[in-house]
Amino acid sequence: MDGTNLAYERAAKPQGKSLDIRHTIKLRLTREKKALYSKMAIVIVFVVLGSMSILVRNVANTETGNRIKKLKEEYTALCAENQQKEVEIGKKIDLKTIEEIAVSSYGMNRAKKEQIIHINVSGQDYGVVTYVPKPKENDKNFNVIASIMEYFK
Repeated sequence: MDGTNLAYERAAKPQGKSLDIRHTIKLRLTREKKALYSKMAIVIVFVVLGSMSILVRNVANTETGNRIKKLKEEYTALCAENQQKEVEIGKKIDLKTIEEIAVSSYGMNRAKKEQIIHINVSGQDYGVVTYVPKPKENDKNFNVIASIMEYFK
């Protein structure tokens, strides 16, 4: 019995230096693999995080681009609407209608030739009278206006 136990103990323990070296090499390889796997895991984590940050930035850029495109479309639509409103306003301004309103509502009349005085305006801040019609002797109001104009010459 003693022999069988001894044989069993020898089989369980590595025998000799060659077995110890093999066992040490296996342990070392296992540790190196674990270290390599740890390094690979860290690299993979950084790659995934970097990819996610690039993806988030691209999504933000795409959303900003879409918003800019939408705002440009709105701007174009508003410009077209503004131009259409200007055309409508221009069509509503009819000189005949304005003249009718002025005559009927405000009692205005067209000026007569005697009432129109032509002036030449230079680039300065005042006007110069270039034509003064001859006053009629029987028109007292015109004589008063003509005398006032003569005073300011």
